[in-house]
Amino acid sequence: MKLSSRDSFCYAIVLCSFIFIGYTSSTSITPKHVHAEKSKEAQLAPIEFNLGPLGAKAQTQVGQNTFTITKIENGSPAYKAKLKVGDQIIAANGKSFANADNSIDHGGIGPLEGLGYAVDDSESTGKLTLTILREKSKKTVNVKLKKVGSFAKTYPYNCPKSIKFYNGICEGLVKSQRKDGSWKANTGTLANMVTTSFCGLALLGRGEEKLMPAIVKAKSYFVKIFGGDSFYKKGGLNNWAMAYGGIFLSEYYLASNDKTVLPYIKKLALELAKVQNPKNGAHGHGPNPVTSGYHGAGLNIITTAVMWNWALAKKCGIEVPSTNWNLAINHIKKSTGTKGTNKGGVRYVRGASGYGDASGRTGNMALALYISKQNATWAKEMTTYLARHTKRMREAHTNGSLGMISGTMALASIDPKGFRKHMDYWRWYVTLSRSVDNKAFYIGSKRNNGGDYYLNKHNVMQGLMGLMLATSQKKLYSLGGYPSIPGLDLSKLSKKNKRAYLLIKDQKYINAANLLRPLITKSSSKSATPSDSHKIWNYLQTLASNDLKPITELLKQGDIYQVSIRKNEFVKKFGAPKQKHKIYDNINAALKTQGVKPIIDSGKRYHLALSKIKTKPKLAIQYFTKIIAKPKNTNDFYLNQSKIHLKALDKPQK
Repeated sequence: MKLSSRDSFCYAIVLCSFIFIGYTSSTSITPKHVHAEKSKEAQLAPIEFNLGPLGAKAQTQVGQNTFTITKIENGSPAYKAKLKVGDQIIAANGKSFANADNSIDHGGIGPLEGLGYAVDDSESTGKLTLTILREKSKKTVNVKLKKVGSFAKTYPYNCPKSIKFYNGICEGLVKSQRKDGSWKANTGTLANMVTTSFCGLALLGRGEEKLMPAIVKAKSYFVKIFGGDSFYKKGGLNNWAMAYGGIFLSEYYLASNDKTVLPYIKKLALELAKVQNPKNGAHGHGPNPVTSGYHGAGLNIITTAVMWNWALAKKCGIEVPSTNWNLAINHIKKSTGTKGTNKGGVRYVRGASGYGDASGRTGNMALALYISKQNATWAKEMTTYLARHTKRMREAHTNGSLGMISGTMALASIDPKGFRKHMDYWRWYVTLSRSVDNKAFYIGSKRNNGGDYYLNKHNVMQGLMGLMLATSQKKLYSLGGYPSIPGLDLSKLSKKNKRAYLLIKDQKYINAANLLRPLITKSSSKSATPSDSHKIWNYLQTLASNDLKPITELLKQGDIYQVSIRKNEFVKKFGAPKQKHKIYDNINAALKTQGVKPIIDSGKRYHLALSKIKTKPKLAIQYFTKIIAKPKNTNDFYLNQSKIHLKALDKPQK
């Protein structure tokens, strides 16, 4: 699919107009090199927002503790309650509102926050009491709401209201999807692709078979564009489309096992490596890493989206060049706060200030670390930052949407307590964004949300709210979702098969293989209908064929859990490790090169925990045994649980 010059140019101009200030020929980056916010006048101007299931709109502004109705939908609860345009609402359920202010650390304080909580509470009884001023006279108006219940304390988990809302969003997305499989943005093809990735992910996250035709249409839309060479030769904001489009395709593959998309996932991963700045690991808007994004300094919102893309691509069996991965890791590491309340937040660009809108960048990177199972401590620092600054979550780059999407997802996957705090606060936001018919109304941020308008604020809000609610479904891999195994009915699995399946989901492949082997031998693989055990086993083989090398090795080795050596035997041969003995250090250094944690001292033994190995377990064993050498007594080495001796490692065990 050939992109018009207007598509690339228009989208680049309108978005960049919000992003760049202080743009000079200098290559240095200073705190002023962050995107432009709304002007002071714009920040203080009246804002219009939806009143959720009341079926009306109102406006308020900074400094006010009331809001004025500007529009009422015919037949809505507000219409039936005889509210009028111009009515000034001063309280809900007897509670007046706080003054609205302009601080990003105060979230939606003021009429929005107060009304949102009141509406949700009132939906349990069906009655909302509003105090209004009409022509300077104070009146009480009772609004009859549909009695759908309040959001559960655990929402969106175990919450019927959340599911109804999510279902309504999905129904609306299916209806609004265009013939080519996309969802419309306002500034051309590249923007369409970003919007489509969010909307497609929202449908995928629901995990319902009836939504698959729309999901497949979205997949075909991306495949058509990414399949042609012309796309990669264009300028503009290609990297946005590649990063988020690739995230959708990877999640689609992990949910469907549709191998036809693997070449495109691979192509995107390699193209994103090509456009990375080789000097610092950063990515800019477009294909030229030297000129794109502050003269090569890059934009961390894009680099972190690329990392999320690459992490998922790896789970699809795609080999991401380690040099590029490590460059980006180092770049974001140097862009991340290390002290105080900003610890864990990812700055706008490396070497510059800018934590106020860090939620999208921080959420993206936390998800990349979570998916890749790398540096859990760093990922937790990021989600701690997100939870601490949850009221900033709408402030993300040029969008109110990016932070709410990836920030919420990261908290759900990594930090349950932080996620609970986040969702509890934003209950007002979820409530006011829900229409009478369970579609999502757009609610912007306090600062620069121009990007949402370019992406089409209505459509991007459906994707945003869908993904917030998708956190409870655990269907997306980024949210801890399970890999799809063709022909497997999860509801009918035996306890052992389900356990093996969950082990694969948790990437504990060695444990899963060990559990499956005896199950496979009990049933014939030549049966016309493969057993569930064989279906799961064959999926392990599929992972191996997709270059997940740890799987290939474990299938060769047999039962492997843990290698250990008696401490007294080790000390007898090599001396006490506490003395920083050279041999001991060499062993740990060798193991570390293979991605293995150093030897564990458990008191009586030193252990090499193979169940934790991410790469090349067989090589790690060879290092371990070659350096230590085989002891005279074979009991000095053993494999935990299976008690298989080291000499039997090379033979699959029956």
